Amino acid sequence: MTLIIEHWQRPQPQSEDGATVTLQRLRRELERKVDAMALPRPLTIERLRESLQARRSRPLQVLPMPLPAGGPCGLWVSTAAADYIVVESDTSAAHQQHILLHEIAHVLLEHASTQVLTDDATALLMPHLDATTVEKLMARTWFDEAAEREAEVTADILSKRMASPVPRSEELVPPEVSDIIDRLRRSLERPR
Repeated sequence: MTLIIEHWQRPQPQSEDGATVTLQRLRRELERKVDAMALPRPLTIERLRESLQARRSRPLQVLPMPLPAGGPCGLWVSTAAADYIVVESDTSAAHQQHILLHEIAHVLLEHASTQVLTDDATALLMPHLDATTVEKLMARTWFDEAAEREAEVTADILSKRMASPVPRSEELVPPEVSDIIDRLRRSLERPR
């Protein structure tokens, strides 16, 4: 049996001081931030939403709706009175949950807005909102911006903390292939 592995190199993000930020380092930093937030346990979407509402002293409404193809699949819109998270409705429940956690991560990490919708676009997406009240808007689109990368990793951290415990991968690997799996893991974890 021949096993072929391709290891794709992506350009590594740079920190403010110009140092390379690996995904492992970013994950560790974000796990520390999430730990410091004292989130409710057991962690559920509803308890996380309630915690955010209390922290921010305003309601957080989740609005599933169909979003235009080729556009964002999630949005966080912040006004002085409320936060709104728009989640693509035409996708699986698991994907909707991930989109929601991604947008919640923007709120938790207090990301600044990188995009602003026009008044017309805001009126189309959220007709009940006065476009002039929108203070922040984050749209879930690409993974190449630092805030999007942070939100994506934080969503994964939150998701794993919500999931039921699973056996460690070593417990699932048959002994005859554990050495191969260990070598693969080490080769994929090392930055090149």
